[in-house]
Amino acid sequence: MGDDAHDQQVDIEQQHLDRAFDCLDHELTTADADLRATNADHSVTTPQGRSERDARAKHHQQRLTRLGSVSGQLCFGRLDFTDAESIHIGRVGLSDEDRNTILVDWRAEAASAFYRATPLDPHGVTRRRHISTRGRDVTSIDDDLLDNELSADQRSTLVGEAALLAALSEHRTGRMGNIVATIQSEQDQIIRAPLKGTLVVQGGPGTGKTVVALHRAAYLLYEHRGAIATNGVLVVGPNARFMRYIENVISELGEGSVVRAALGEMHIGIRTDAHDDPVTAVVKGDQRMCLVLADTIRAQQRLPTSDFALRFAGFATTLTRAAVKSARSSARDSRRPHNEASTVFRKNIRRLLTREITSQVKDEIDRENALAALRSSSLLAAAMDILWPTLTPEQLVTSLYTDNKIHRLGTRHHLTEDEAASLRRSTSDGWTVEDIAVLDEARSQLGVSERPVRVVPSAAAEDEQIRRDEAQHAADSTGAGWAVDGATLLARYDQPDAIDTLRDMAVVDANWTYSHVMVDEAQELSNMQWRMIVKRCPTRSMTIVGDMAQASSPGAGRSWNAALAPHFPKGWELVQLTVNYRTPAEIEPIAVAVLEAGGIDVVHPRAVRSTGSEPEVIIVARDAFGPALQTLVVQHLAAHEGTIAVIGAADTGDDLGWLASIDPNERVALSVIDAAAAKGLEFDTVVVVDPARMLRSASGHADLYVAVTRTTRRLVVLTDTPMANVLAESNRSFAE
Repeated sequence: MGDDAHDQQVDIEQQHLDRAFDCLDHELTTADADLRATNADHSVTTPQGRSERDARAKHHQQRLTRLGSVSGQLCFGRLDFTDAESIHIGRVGLSDEDRNTILVDWRAEAASAFYRATPLDPHGVTRRRHISTRGRDVTSIDDDLLDNELSADQRSTLVGEAALLAALSEHRTGRMGNIVATIQSEQDQIIRAPLKGTLVVQGGPGTGKTVVALHRAAYLLYEHRGAIATNGVLVVGPNARFMRYIENVISELGEGSVVRAALGEMHIGIRTDAHDDPVTAVVKGDQRMCLVLADTIRAQQRLPTSDFALRFAGFATTLTRAAVKSARSSARDSRRPHNEASTVFRKNIRRLLTREITSQVKDEIDRENALAALRSSSLLAAAMDILWPTLTPEQLVTSLYTDNKIHRLGTRHHLTEDEAASLRRSTSDGWTVEDIAVLDEARSQLGVSERPVRVVPSAAAEDEQIRRDEAQHAADSTGAGWAVDGATLLARYDQPDAIDTLRDMAVVDANWTYSHVMVDEAQELSNMQWRMIVKRCPTRSMTIVGDMAQASSPGAGRSWNAALAPHFPKGWELVQLTVNYRTPAEIEPIAVAVLEAGGIDVVHPRAVRSTGSEPEVIIVARDAFGPALQTLVVQHLAAHEGTIAVIGAADTGDDLGWLASIDPNERVALSVIDAAAAKGLEFDTVVVVDPARMLRSASGHADLYVAVTRTTRRLVVLTDTPMANVLAESNRSFAE
């Protein structure tokens, strides 16, 4: 096809894109006007009227946010059908003032053929056109021919190459991009799978399982909005770095009903990415911790060492140990959580004392004075606080870790001495990711606390920064970033009487449950973490994605059945992603060799692209790793070849002196991490340092597999021993 004909087709698509942006601008203006008018309406005085006004304001705000987030790559595709009809596919559905369809939302059934049509099963499609844009300009178009019976005139308008491989050739940016323009058939089937039940997506490196799960969240909210939007969708990831990596996709999908949380953020008021040592992590991840916590709670339901005297307005009595024991038994028999059973305990104590006063004080005035004194007695209240204290999860778990007596009483029936000892810590030690699930279980067993739960200042500040970042994204996406910053936009709409977003409500309500939950890197979860997540979705409507070949966390299951069976008694549907879109075919032999050396029985997905760049193995002495790394990194950054990651064993912190020589302005493209932190991420170039050292850990083969499959272009292995020898030695160790 000649340049003139190509340019003509680009002009045709540019005209359609201009119409789409005209519609979007009109929708944004209307939504903004509707929101302002609703917020300015102070004529409503009844509670019902205010509730209806607030609901309208929330609707307009969500609509404005959703529309404002989709201006990038607004239109990305077109389908031509055998009946001569054509539709354009975009990130949101748009119609003009005459109700003519300008864009079909990518989640609509009418758009499904864009992802599912193949030459063998074209779904009535003759041509699929991929449209690339930058801002409001069409930059290129690529056509897929799905019907060999096209006329010569029709064939004359075909242009370009497949969009998927073109997209895969782009440099990484450090943020995950949305894939609505390049979703492939097996991915689309997962995205549009039925809502009901639990769907487990097993996918190797580069299969797009994470981004497929995020697009599934957007699709479900589009297709089943009435059923799930009120309580929303929770997306759970392994750590804060990973959540930052995917936040771009969540924002661009324009769904305000998606709440994201790392495992270290799932207890109100705490954020942590710190981890326990492997032995402690295994203990904290074991469901025996539920029994340990139950006994820890019982240990705090105390009996007095002896009877003690009380006086109420001149009436002297004794609170006996037997009376307290009876009240404690009644409270325990109520089967209520500890803090809620406190009411039963206190009522029983007061009932016993009231009965004694009533029976022994004959004078009516003296009796009433004594009963009034009983009700207001600070001494009695203090005694009951000691005997049955109201506890926060943090107080309970801290007592288990630090109080010798409580620790012994909580662990003696359920843990070995070594396991119990692994839980000991100082009161000054910070919380870990593994603690979050323990705290969550403590919250469940304690029940509602009489004491208000406050978000710690650091967590509150992080929440505020996230909200400012999201507001800035909205301002930039709507083209208003030059005139108004995120803080100003947030202040404009975040008035004291404004309606809380679903995220605002969910993150402060410990008992919030979601309509659907997405769990990423799910192969790493312990039993206690699964227990914590399942509580957030009692219906078990979940999408679970992961790769058992990459499982390395202490205490995690080594098969989906081992991990899920205790928590999903009605079962789940397992689907497999088989195509690796990220990792070049040249990496496949080394990845498969690592799996085989570790005895990991998982099929490595087949690669669909090649870069022509074979893995490089650089053999240098161990004490020369630093200079070699410095040279590799400096060369890469100087060539402006995208992102680069240096991935080594978790204990290589003493080998990073070379980092000081890297220009701070260029470090944004550099990541120095271990394999656990690299999961789910991708980089243009990956340098794997000292694979032999990595293989010494219990999860070494899984870690090395993760490391070598993070690259989209170039893999370099820095070692003091040939890779064949490294893997052969590890294979022998594994066999032994």
